Amino acid sequence: IGEADLLSIDVDGNDLTFWRALRVIQPRVVILEYNAYLAPPITWCLPYDARHCWDGSSPVFGASLQAMVDSAAETGYVLVGCNVSGLNAFFVRRSEAGDRFAGDGLASVLYQPRRWWLDCLFRRPSSRVLSEAGRGVVG
Repeated sequence: IGEADLLSIDVDGNDLTFWRALRVIQPRVVILEYNAYLAPPITWCLPYDARHCWDGSSPVFGASLQAMVDSAAETGYVLVGCNVSGLNAFFVRRSEAGDRFAGDGLASVLYQPRRWWLDCLFRRPSSRVLSEAGRGVVG
């Protein structure tokens, strides 16, 4: 098994299935897109479908954060956080994580709900965002 520092998987559907099947590298950090529609303690994973293509609006994609945490624990990884927009979960090899992170690896503590408005905010040109922020415009 090869070493890698970082692996990011974002395929809009089969993310957890791909990570479970990966055997050629053992990254220190893994970033996975999770389905924030499914808040902990819901455990669900989309059955593998090679033809799956997320349509941009359906809540049927990927896996719940709890399913990812459960799977990660089986392979020696621990959840260390989620981004504020509710898209990505960050896992670190347990042997590397030690006691450096808050939240005890619990999905119920580290879960972030999906915040679609942040997508709109961050997709605007930075000059416009800064200009609007200065005027108190939100969203």
